[in-house]
Amino acid sequence: MNENERIKILRVTLKLNQTEFGARIGVKTSAVSSLERGVNAISPQVRKSICREFNVSETWLCTGEGEMFTPEPLDELDALLEAYSLPRFLRGLFLRYSKLPEAAQREVERMILEWAAEISARPSEWMDDEETPEERYERHKREARAEADELYEVILKEKMEQDNPDTTFGSNSYGGGVA
Repeated sequence: MNENERIKILRVTLKLNQTEFGARIGVKTSAVSSLERGVNAISPQVRKSICREFNVSETWLCTGEGEMFTPEPLDELDALLEAYSLPRFLRGLFLRYSKLPEAAQREVERMILEWAAEISARPSEWMDDEETPEERYERHKREARAEADELYEVILKEKMEQDNPDTTFGSNSYGGGVA
């Protein structure tokens, strides 16, 4: 079964005729007929409209895998996260924030505003449009690992010097410095 056939299955499942279905996604009846028969390719815009309007899983529509419909949001917070494509961890963050005493909420707000001002002062580092969030995360992770490795080397060197006070870095085995 292909994507065009799944559109017809969806429409029939929703008990809509082609005119009603088309009106909901902003296309004419003839366009729905052409889509269902495979005469026209499904544009990304039409696909997105179908998924948004009927709460259809894009994976199911494209491949037939998974469930036809996406689960309904549990509450307004889930709906907000979904509407703005926000990451799921914010749900827990919002819930924890809402349980804080008012003074603690004000402190969190102050810290976030300071952090946002700091980030906006460094747009070249934080807001590079050519770097995806995942790439930025990986870059920051590599930089942090490099800094940690450098710090480890310094600590290791200091530890070795403490354990062997007669031997300093760069000394030869006879106790004298390298000439």
